[in-house]
Amino acid sequence: MVQAFDHPSASRDLDPFGLPGWSFRRGEAAPARASSWTWNDGCGTETGKAEDGPDRLVRTEGIASARVSFETRSVLVHDVDPEAEDELVAQWVGDHVAPRILSHLGHLVIHAGAVAPAPNSAVLFVAPSGHGKSTLTGYLHQTGWPLLGDDAVDLRHEDETVLARALYTRLKLLPDAWAQLYSQAGADSRPTGRKISVAVGNAASTPADLRLQGLFFLSDPCQAGKRRIARLPPSEVCIELLRSSFALDPADRMKAGQRMRLASLVANAVPGYALTYPRTFDELPLVRAMIAETIGLEGPR
Repeated sequence: MVQAFDHPSASRDLDPFGLPGWSFRRGEAAPARASSWTWNDGCGTETGKAEDGPDRLVRTEGIASARVSFETRSVLVHDVDPEAEDELVAQWVGDHVAPRILSHLGHLVIHAGAVAPAPNSAVLFVAPSGHGKSTLTGYLHQTGWPLLGDDAVDLRHEDETVLARALYTRLKLLPDAWAQLYSQAGADSRPTGRKISVAVGNAASTPADLRLQGLFFLSDPCQAGKRRIARLPPSEVCIELLRSSFALDPADRMKAGQRMRLASLVANAVPGYALTYPRTFDELPLVRAMIAETIGLEGPR
């Protein structure tokens, strides 16, 4: 878990997010304007280029902005919303800034939840915000599949195997999901914006590269019908991975080509499935059983 700031100017390292030698700190004022904002992810986060040099900019409405320097391997957080607590800002760096830096450095980082259904293996649940990814991931963790991560997962293709590493293990749940899954569990829970951040027990203690066993792409909750898992062709898996990947500048052709190549390798090495189910808590045990059967597990662990 990334720590909050002890002091407004305190510096934190980004080693836990796979960025050795990188650090981030808070600044008192905006250090640069953008020459252009190149992309909006549709969820309030924009990326752009600094007007006065090669640095990249990231900002999320209602939280903060950041200036990313690849030359000094540093992130300067500024224009912090007065109502944004330090822990929320620190988590924002891990959620929105670090994954985009990794992507720009040639990694394939996916917006996904991840659990370990068996030793040394991982499955991912890929979906946009609001599709039930965190609720499903939290339920699977509560029923015996240790949580690996809830938001950003770094995928690496090595020797015909795909390895997955979640950037951090804390869950962020909407209040109704938190009340259903964790209100009686005694977990360390703190409000962060409109969600509740949960430090779960029995999660993976340190980031680890685990063999990716399956990719499950969650259907739109508004179009969810009866429970169903359908195998997807590699071409569709590749497209869905690209849609869910982090990018600092999606228009950068060289970086986009790198993501395309990595997504293609993953899609041809790991089975992908479309997962459809009604978004009710009563359905989750049955969904878990379907997933277990699909990946070859028999009965609860």
